[in-house]
Amino acid sequence: MDPFLDEIADRVARRMIEALDGKSNGAMPRLLDYPQAGRYLGRSEEAVRHMVKQKLIPTKLIGGVRRIDMRDLDRLIDQAVESR
Repeated sequence: MDPFLDEIADRVARRMIEALDGKSNGAMPRLLDYPQAGRYLGRSEEAVRHMVKQKLIPTKLIGGVRRIDMRDLDRLIDQAVESR
């Protein structure tokens, strides 16, 4: 095969693998920053910070940066639904 076509085929294959792994399809990571957590909850970043301050949402310190576990947000949502 032509080296140029080989390179194109390799690039296409890498992009397909990334897409199938969820790295390029817009999937959210499990550990979220405040803006991502807000989008996940449909709330503002400020609202998320307020909930963290009220200890409604726990955070984890990862590499010196605060992150919110998506599973904790799911629990918060489940508790809100159950209390209705």
